[in-house]
Amino acid sequence: VDLVFVLVSPNTGVLTLLEVVAVVDAGSVRVRYEFADLESIEGEQLITTLAIHIAALLASVVLLCNNCYNVMLYKRETHCRRQTSEFLLVCVDFAINLSVICHGVMHIVRNLSSSSRLFKLTEELMGVPWATEDLSLAEKTAVFYDDVAALERQIHAEWQTRSFTLILC
Repeated sequence: VDLVFVLVSPNTGVLTLLEVVAVVDAGSVRVRYEFADLESIEGEQLITTLAIHIAALLASVVLLCNNCYNVMLYKRETHCRRQTSEFLLVCVDFAINLSVICHGVMHIVRNLSSSSRLFKLTEELMGVPWATEDLSLAEKTAVFYDDVAALERQIHAEWQTRSFTLILC
């Protein structure tokens, strides 16, 4: 038995997916469930989040400029022969700062569009034409599960973004 619950909390901007799989076997039942949610960031929370991200981006840009200066300093011929390991460390710092900046920009864009993405996913999930006789039940179910899969992909993408943020920090 597979059960899929899609819970919408319009006041808080949260779309929750709860999947329950129950296996009945010779009088016993084994149950497994997965619970995940996707949140929209709006209003004051969005402004605060953007301010924090922009401040972090500015700090990363300053560090990146410092790294560029250090790369140019170590690239000079007199330093290059004696301090190759330090040059490599500076280059690694440069790459890390550049990835932090790229990630920060992507995160800002994702936060700005989180509300519209959540609305679109909710609209698709609620828009399955259950009452129509033009589609078979199998076709309607396929449309619904395609929409659930899109929600799962979005939740997974958010999880990957948070994981990458944790690794960078």
